[in-house]
Amino acid sequence: MQKNCNFELVITDDSGDDSVEVALSDLLKDSRIRYLRNPTPLGAIGNWNASITNARAEIIKILHHDDWFITDDGLAQSIQSIVRGEALVMFSACKAMSVNGSELFTHYATTEQVEILRKNPANLVFANFIGPPSVVAFSRSVFVPFNYRYTWLSDVDFYIRLLSKAQGKFKYLPVALINVTSDSPEQLSRDCEAQRLRSLKENISLFGECESDKQWKKLSAHFFSLAQGLTAPEICDGIYFALRLGQFGIAGALVKNLVFSIIKGK
Repeated sequence: MQKNCNFELVITDDSGDDSVEVALSDLLKDSRIRYLRNPTPLGAIGNWNASITNARAEIIKILHHDDWFITDDGLAQSIQSIVRGEALVMFSACKAMSVNGSELFTHYATTEQVEILRKNPANLVFANFIGPPSVVAFSRSVFVPFNYRYTWLSDVDFYIRLLSKAQGKFKYLPVALINVTSDSPEQLSRDCEAQRLRSLKENISLFGECESDKQWKKLSAHFFSLAQGLTAPEICDGIYFALRLGQFGIAGALVKNLVFSIIKGK
């Protein structure tokens, strides 16, 4: 358990039976732990929102079921600037862990990336250098729900809206406070990786909704990379989708992919 702070642990269960509740039976004797099972399954995004909505504290710390604090004062460290009134949002570095328990790498945001984020949170559309939701804590006053329209980019969309509402009042802690499971075959990200066209369309939609720094070279390189490995019909689908949304620059970048795909005979 965590020390040096008062906390309430809210567990929302989206499974269809009582197996999770049974497994947690001993822990649920602790009055600081609240267990809630959704009457009907809400899906990953709905379950995240349910957990946050049911929390009663003024500071929210997200922690997914396969992630955990590295030290017993990790929670206190991850919210300290919010407690002091110095920030409305905090995020930290994290260690990416394998399901076999080995450390894969440590994820840090660079000084340059933090400055880019402070200048315009929408620049996260080009790269998520914050990391997974488990590294984030925030004041309830700036909470925005996760968007059901996104799967692969649900975290990026959430961060952009959260940081925009916080108006730049955030703090990055370059210390790994969380171990994050990164290679589980059951993770939501694995499903998204297998659906490349869906990922491309989510990027097109999110890019169109936010005011990022839309440099042509950066945009072109970003979408050229996203479309790598797609077939010519899939790229055509992406081009049509971009045109429907009025994203002509993105459509132009994808035409380049289409030419390469046709040359390769895909």
